[in-house]
Amino acid sequence: MMKYILYTTDNCNVCDRAKSLIQRQELNIEIKKATEEEVKEFRSKKILSFPVLKDESGEIISFGLQAGYYIAENIAKFKS
Repeated sequence: MMKYILYTTDNCNVCDRAKSLIQRQELNIEIKKATEEEVKEFRSKKILSFPVLKDESGEIISFGLQAGYYIAENIAKFKS
């Protein structure tokens, strides 16, 4: 099964809602607070909003508000 990681930041309402959804639905998504380095890396890729959803190959699937929608619309895919 593919692994997913959701990168979050502090004081991010969208991050909090996505984390809450992941925990409530017991989804197979690891939640990780983005380090300063990771934030810089995302910015260099023109990703300015959080959360950021990546798969285990490091591919960015979605970010910002869209990441929350993506998780909500694909709940079955993330069920372990």
